[in-house]
Amino acid sequence: MPTEAGHRLYVKNRIGVAT
Repeated sequence: MPTEAGHRLYVKNRIGVAT
C-alpha cells in the first residue's frame, strides 16, 4: 500500500542513488 512511508522511502532511495 503506497503510503507516506513508501513515498519517503522512494524519495530517499532516489536521493541516495542520485548522490
